[in-house]
Amino acid sequence: MKELYKTFQEITPDCLESIHEELKQRKDEQFMVEMTKKKRQRYYMIPVVIVSMVICLFILWPTTSKIYATVALDVNPSVELDIDDQHMIQKVKANNDDGQKIIGDMKLKGVDLEVGMNALIGSMLKEGYISELKNSLLISVTGDHQKENEVLRKELSDEIDQLLKNHHIDGSVVSLALEDDENIDALASKYHISTGKAQLIKSLIAKNTQYTFEELKDLSVNELNILLSRYDVDTNKTGEASQKGYIGKDKATQIAYQDAKVSQPTLKEIELDYEKGVMVYEIEFIKDGIEYEYDIDAQSGQILKRDKKEKHHQTTTSSSNISEAQAKELVLNHAQVKNVQNYQLKKDKDDGILEYEIEFVSGKYLYEYKVDASHGKILESEKKYVGEVKLSESEAKQIALNHAKVSSHDTKDMDIELKKNYYEVSFEVRNDEYEYHIDASTGNILSHHKERD
Repeated sequence: MKELYKTFQEITPDCLESIHEELKQRKDEQFMVEMTKKKRQRYYMIPVVIVSMVICLFILWPTTSKIYATVALDVNPSVELDIDDQHMIQKVKANNDDGQKIIGDMKLKGVDLEVGMNALIGSMLKEGYISELKNSLLISVTGDHQKENEVLRKELSDEIDQLLKNHHIDGSVVSLALEDDENIDALASKYHISTGKAQLIKSLIAKNTQYTFEELKDLSVNELNILLSRYDVDTNKTGEASQKGYIGKDKATQIAYQDAKVSQPTLKEIELDYEKGVMVYEIEFIKDGIEYEYDIDAQSGQILKRDKKEKHHQTTTSSSNISEAQAKELVLNHAQVKNVQNYQLKKDKDDGILEYEIEFVSGKYLYEYKVDASHGKILESEKKYVGEVKLSESEAKQIALNHAKVSSHDTKDMDIELKKNYYEVSFEVRNDEYEYHIDASTGNILSHHKERD
């Protein structure tokens, strides 16, 4: 259609102007005489004039294209492209300053989507937003045509993966095909991020309710990609997120061992996670009946947390005999429920015995369990009536933080407990203590107060 438009412009005269000029110059009488003399030519000229006028109107008539889908490209720069059903870019939007920098003075409206994406990624590579240290990209296709969007998602993922390989980068491309969702749209608009990034964050919060949108929104796609693997979030992706920007697991364990003044301990666990604004290595190890726990800043190697507990029961094995999944199945069978929400599992030690602390909501009841992780024995169980629960702990936490106008990074001693019909949320900010009661069904703040410590 564009080539046809261009051809018409080149070969078609300014017919409307010429027609008017001819009619203006001729007198009515003379024109009628000439038309009578050339009767046969008239019948040939009429179609020519009509076709010419149609062509002129086609050229001059304003054209509009309906938006078919929105394609978002996220690294840290975030750019959204509205496309028509021919995959031509109709609108370009930057979600952040980095996105605006990448777009620069590029004129992408009317450009084929593939060409536009190549140009944007090329700019990101040039500016250093994509590298061996930060190798992750997020592609999301949002719209009503789910089947077609899924095909486009796959095509874009493959093309971008190949493009990165051509630049000698072992990349990781996370891709999503999304239907329009008012809740996701609202979150994306509130935090000035793409709908794809909003969906990823929502998926992570579902896996770890201690996370909030407020603290995850500023993470790069590479950092989010690391957490996706940490919590085994089911996504479409190629490759693995780069960890080359961090000190590495070997260095982190060395720092912890040296600080604890131990050699050749039994390493129980080391995981890369996100806590209090930074990526950290969480390390657990045992030596001579003492259990050590460390949090190490993944970039600087700084020790952020250290803890040690003496094991009184030497017969207890260093690793659990039942998995988290087995523990979950055990308590659900005991409670005789299938559909649960707000499920949480924590590992803890009591007198050297590793326990699973499990809680969940089913119907209008809160269930709390303690399970011996070595033998699968239920140590404690409690069932409490809490009424209708629609909010998660993370949502209640965010409501309280928003009302207090503080960030989770500024808080300490955060505690959230589900009571009858409401969440009790308490935390400290510097010398102030906050406490909120938030309706577990509606999210309304029932009460709140602030005290100076």
